[in-house]
Amino acid sequence: MGAWASAVAPLAFLAAAIASPGVFGAGPPDLVEELVLGLDPEVPLGKIFDVAVDSKGNIYVLDGGFDVIRKYTADGIWSADLGGKGEGPGMFYAPNCLAVGPGDRYYVAGQSSLITILTAEGKPVGQIKRAHTSRVQSMAVDARGDIYTVSLDPSSHEMILSQRRASDHACGPR
Repeated sequence: MGAWASAVAPLAFLAAAIASPGVFGAGPPDLVEELVLGLDPEVPLGKIFDVAVDSKGNIYVLDGGFDVIRKYTADGIWSADLGGKGEGPGMFYAPNCLAVGPGDRYYVAGQSSLITILTAEGKPVGQIKRAHTSRVQSMAVDARGDIYTVSLDPSSHEMILSQRRASDHACGPR
């Protein structure tokens, strides 16, 4: 793992510093580095596509290079890898979007026509088939569990906004 681990850059998790003056004087506050993830050579980070934080402050990093979600405590200590490469329950293919929903459930989307749903512990809750097969560019899940995705149709270059109501899938809030 040596050469690969040294080629992987750590992910800096940034937070707004309220007391810090803006770059342009009285403007918005600057962002300052608060926590650095990925320094442990035994748990390297590859291609980072997204990050989410649950209600307890745990940090979830969607690593498309390793096709996993790296779970860290609020203090930045790695605690688990969730999911993995594939199309089965709890797995995903070429992931690039991560969203947190009700009950700290995690929704993962990407190149696959499936959205994978996991608990905070990584237990598969279900999968939802998307109508469009183009790569999901962005995804959000609201407090009711409604899922919103944005894709770009490669042939027409049209943006496709999709919505799936929580009541329409068995993985909604319980």
